[in-house]
Amino acid sequence: VLTTDKSKARAIQAIIKEQYNPQINPTKFTTEITNPYFNMFVGKKMVYEAETKDGKERIEIFVPGWTRKIMGVDTLVFWDRVYLNNELIEDTRDYIAQDQEGNVWYFGEHVDNYIDGVLIDHHGAWIGGIDGALPGIWMKANPMIGDEYRQEYYKGKAEDIGRVDGTGLKINTPVGQFTDCIKIF
Repeated sequence: VLTTDKSKARAIQAIIKEQYNPQINPTKFTTEITNPYFNMFVGKKMVYEAETKDGKERIEIFVPGWTRKIMGVDTLVFWDRVYLNNELIEDTRDYIAQDQEGNVWYFGEHVDNYIDGVLIDHHGAWIGGIDGALPGIWMKANPMIGDEYRQEYYKGKAEDIGRVDGTGLKINTPVGQFTDCIKIF
């Protein structure tokens, strides 16, 4: 656990030790993602660029409308590609679905990693229901300060945990001011 806050570290360790077995009922999920904190409609495209120590990084995210059935749930493909100095280094398809309460669940990801244009591996890939991997919540419908939850679960390989540290925040960025933001640790 990478945190200097001892109470957060203890809370996260407690979640890690809990038995995790979410009950997934496919009839309670949809590919229509309307969560106000993670609204992913078909056709949405986002591009993020930053200068890193390795060069110019660009992340392109697109929701093409493709679906994949995982654990009986129709999931929507959230396709992201990472470029470093205009060279593709990662091509990922994340699989998400929204439950009836509005929580956005993460059901897995297919990952292709590249070096010099050559596919080298699929490190980071996992699919819910295969080899003990289970989905987690990517974005809660009604996040409350102190909420802690698994975002993904593939023992020893993908065990992200989220903790809501702030709600109703106002954030200033180079592209504008945003209100009603949440902070997830």
